[in-house]
Amino acid sequence: MYKPIILDNILPKSVNEDIIKHLCDMSWFIATEGEERFKRIYNKQHSGFGRITYQENGEIIKTPLNLYAEIIFKIICDRLETKGKINRIFWNLYTPNNIGNIHTDSNDEKFRTILYNLDTTDGYTEVDGVKYMDKMGQAKVYNSNIPHRGVGPKKHPVRFNLNILYY
Repeated sequence: MYKPIILDNILPKSVNEDIIKHLCDMSWFIATEGEERFKRIYNKQHSGFGRITYQENGEIIKTPLNLYAEIIFKIICDRLETKGKINRIFWNLYTPNNIGNIHTDSNDEKFRTILYNLDTTDGYTEVDGVKYMDKMGQAKVYNSNIPHRGVGPKKHPVRFNLNILYY
């Protein structure tokens, strides 16, 4: 069983709250689901909402969120004593009953994923079948080819996460 690297206290509460304020001003899209999208939306169990703000060799949204993501990325790289290059910056928004499909972020073994929690909720990230609860300011770092999914909260109204794909 694969266990992600857990890093706490990446950013202070006030900065996480500032990021959430910016996220509240964004347009969101229902996360990709494949063929079951229509059925799951009407059952109120879709995979939540997402927004890519940076894609290497692709679309870049002009937003301060990318700077926050780069700072989070650099802090994590410093703590792990490594270097890397961001491939994608992806923001997640989950509401109660949202359950993500189990997926990988990349099949390429050189890619890693950073899942950063912007708030503490009763939602969680499942990595290789193990649940990791949300904790504000915590990052989970794992190989991008490891199966994982996000699960929305039950008691809290919303769950925000940052997903950074890098190599």
